[in-house]
Amino acid sequence: MDAQPARAMRPFRHLARKAEIVGSLALAVLLIRFVPLRHWRGLLGELGPGAHEAAPTAREIHRASMLGAQVDAIAGAVPFRAICLPRALACRWMLARRGIPTRLHIGARKGQSWRSHDLHAWLMLGETCVVGASEREDYRHLQ
Repeated sequence: MDAQPARAMRPFRHLARKAEIVGSLALAVLLIRFVPLRHWRGLLGELGPGAHEAAPTAREIHRASMLGAQVDAIAGAVPFRAICLPRALACRWMLARRGIPTRLHIGARKGQSWRSHDLHAWLMLGETCVVGASEREDYRHLQ
């Protein structure tokens, strides 16, 4: 197969991924703001540390890390506020479509309860934090 057509398709794949990220972020923000959690709780998947999960491959970690960085970059540029939970959800959904299982974590700032509204969400693939790493050490996972 000629490499020229594959190279010509790269800009379209890049644009399609950006559109997927923006769409996933927008859906997550809309769900969080306007739809009661009981109606979309299943989209969160299993929360917190997983027991006996298979270790991710180096390729999965690389793909997840790259996608997480793209989600963070685009979330900072969209015309709506996409903070930690929408970012983690968008990235989780996109990785699930690619067959890469992740775990969503939600935590409260250490020393405070979940009622304080000082919460943070982060996404893990094995021991690798894909989204939300910058603040997660300040939070404890909610049980």
